[in-house]
Formats: sequence, C-alpha cells, structure tokens
Amino acid sequence: MKEIHILLVEDNLADQEIVKEVLADAYLFRYSLEVCDCISEAIARIEQQKPSVILLDLSLPDGVGLQNLEQLQEKDLSIPIVILTGLDDPNVGIEAINKGAEDYLSKPEINNEHLLAKTISFAIERNKLKRELFQAMNNLQKYNEKLRDYAYVITHDLKSPLVNLRSLVDLYFQSDDTALHQKVMGRIGSSINRLDNMIRSFSNVFLVEKDLEKEPETIDIAQAITEVEDQLGELVRSSNTRISTDLSQASTVLFVPVLFRSILQNLITNSIKYSNTNREPRIFITTEDSDDYVIIHFEDNGIGINLEKHQKQLFKLFKRFSTETAEGMGVGLYMVKSIMDANDGQVNIDSTPGEGTRFDLFFRKEKELAL
Repeated sequence: MKEIHILLVEDNLADQEIVKEVLADAYLFRYSLEVCDCISEAIARIEQQKPSVILLDLSLPDGVGLQNLEQLQEKDLSIPIVILTGLDDPNVGIEAINKGAEDYLSKPEINNEHLLAKTISFAIERNKLKRELFQAMNNLQKYNEKLRDYAYVITHDLKSPLVNLRSLVDLYFQSDDTALHQKVMGRIGSSINRLDNMIRSFSNVFLVEKDLEKEPETIDIAQAITEVEDQLGELVRSSNTRISTDLSQASTVLFVPVLFRSILQNLITNSIKYSNTNREPRIFITTEDSDDYVIIHFEDNGIGINLEKHQKQLFKLFKRFSTETAEGMGVGLYMVKSIMDANDGQVNIDSTPGEGTRFDLFFRKEKELAL
C-alpha cells in the first residue's frame, strides 16, 4: 500500500485537530499529513514537495472563497483538491467542482472518519482518471493531425513522382530518337529511385510509431552517442565531423532506447548533410538538469535555417529547406518532433543562416506513480 501525502490548508486549530484525529483511524491508506494555515504557505509547501491531495478551507487569512482554489490551481493544476467548507450550502461545493475541485465536504461531515478517507481516496483516483482521459484526448488529436499529414503525403508527395513517371513514359513512346530515349530512361530511373526512397522513408515513420509503445529505460547518454557515432562511422569520418560533449549536468535520460538513438541519428545526420562547406562540421552536445526535464542541447556550425521563412513547415513530413547542399527526403526533423511529442517532450530550435542551428530537447523525468 503506497503512502499518500496530504496537505491540509486550514487556519482553524480546532478543525485541524479534528482532521488529524479522524485520519488517525483511517484504514484505506497509509498517509503523511502536512498542515499550513494560509494560501501563500501552501504554495511554498507545494514547491518543496508535491502533495498527493490537498484539503482546502475556503476561509483563510490571505484568501476567501473559491479564489483560494484558483490560486492553488495556478500553481499546479494536476493536484486533486477537496474543498472543506463551513457553509451549509451545496451550491458552493457544486461551483467548486465546476471550477476543478475533485470533491467537497461540509465541516460537520469531517467527523465521519470513513467518509473523509473515502473522499480522499476517490478524489485521488478521479483525478488520475481525468488526467488519463485528457492524455487520451491529446493523443487522439495528435493521431488525427498525423492522419491528415499522411493523407497529404499520399495524395500529393507520393503522387508527384508517379505523374512524372507517366509523362516520361509517354515521351519515350512518342519519339524514335535513341538519344532522347537514353535521356528519358535516365530520368525514369531517377524518378523510380526517388519514389522508392519516399516509400522507404514513409515505412520508417510507421516503424517508429510501433516503437512508441515500448517501455522507457534509463539511458546512458554518452554511451548512446558513441553507439550512434559508430553506426554513422563512415559518414562521420568522411566528413571530418567532430562531436564534442559536456554531460556533467545530466548523464542519463529516461526514454525508449531505440527512439533516443533515432533522435540522435537524425540530428547528427542532418548536421552533417547540411554542413557549411567553408568549415569542418562541429557538433556540440550538452545537458541541463531542471525540475521536470533533462534538457539536451544539440548545436552545430552548419548552414543554418531561415526560421522566419520556414518556421511553420519546419517539422512537416517530406519538407526540405536546402535542396542545393544535400540530398534528403525531409523526414528526419519530422521523426524527431513526432517522437518527442509522443513522449510528453518538447523541441525548441534556434538557428542563424550561415552560422548554425541549435536544438533544445526536453525529456520529461520519471512521472509520479499513480495511486
């Protein structure tokens, strides 16, 4: 049985003692109880240790009514809150629930030990189910967006090479010129290769979707970089690319290993492909540790991207922003963004044309286990 951490926000000493006595006889869960008497102190306590549930009085020295609820929600919307009110008015409780509270109890009801314990348990479980539902809705929205992207690819990007092939075949049969035949056959070969590469890239996207279902593991970042560098050995060596790291602030990350390596591989490959011909490619990978995320900064000295021009299309499938410097299908950044989004992560980019590009990858730390 997991211990839950209860934060009681109540300034009345008598009511504090009643809650303590009633919870002392609770048998549904093991718990620790923390008590404070004002909203400002409650916010400070949340910053120090996130509680499993908050029992909140509506009449406090620094806040009255449902503004107390709103202030705590502004601090952390994910914590279940049970309202304790001395008012014998069900409308207050209903309004509190409409504003996001999980439940409410009038203070005379607190004396019922079973009711208080059940209310706390149900509030935690209800909050968990709500968050799972919101997550499922977000995932559904993301899948719908992907379906629209895939539909566009099928109807437009994959159709274009086929239309080109048909035109080239018609041109071939409309002429008896041998030299023209050879030229057309060369173009047909190029179109077939491009179509084949697009289908392969599309297949890789679906393979990544399957890997998203795997369980995350603790990954040694340095080891993963070495593995990807070895995998891209010839590309790295032939381009004289040097990869430097500083992982002193965070050396591990919680993620699906095959997906983490895919992110590194796509970013390193892109950096080399779009390197600046006036200097040897340099890649700098550093880490940062924050409260909720391990942040990996990936920076290169390549040709950069004009974000004012390409920002909206940056992570779209089969979109490229420099067709002159390198061959590519425009899949790498799409896969990086899709993987990060699916794992509750984030990707930020900063780039200066002619100087290079920096990606900030936010990997969420291990989530709090649900009760």
